[in-house]
Amino acid sequence: MPDAAILVPGEKPPEKPTPAVNVPDVAAAMVQNGAMGIAGQLRQSMMNMSAMAILAGGAVWAVYTLNQNAKEERALFGTTLDKLNDGLEARYNRTEATHSKAMEKMGNTIERSVSAMERATRALEKTAAKIPDPDGGGP
Repeated sequence: MPDAAILVPGEKPPEKPTPAVNVPDVAAAMVQNGAMGIAGQLRQSMMNMSAMAILAGGAVWAVYTLNQNAKEERALFGTTLDKLNDGLEARYNRTEATHSKAMEKMGNTIERSVSAMERATRALEKTAAKIPDPDGGGP
């Protein structure tokens, strides 16, 4: 027996609970107790679909905005790389110009040194030709 109760002598048995609504009309009882009915189901479905549409629209807008931001960032990154590349190319050209000037100056210095050594060698040969040989075999 699911409704069995322990009875103590002198006590009344517990009363059965009364229904919350004492309305003989079932439809009126459903409305009073919160049953939605077909119209309520339709309203709830429409509200759920509206909420989902708003959430989906927000998600689409967020993805679109993120894509736009990514495009702008890629364009900015490309522009920055181009400027950096231009700066590096200008620096390379300046370094190359300085290097070529230094190499040309060093080449000229070497040529002058070689010419001076040749002149000194010829002068030494002329001087050496004028000096008599101490062994007696000179000019």
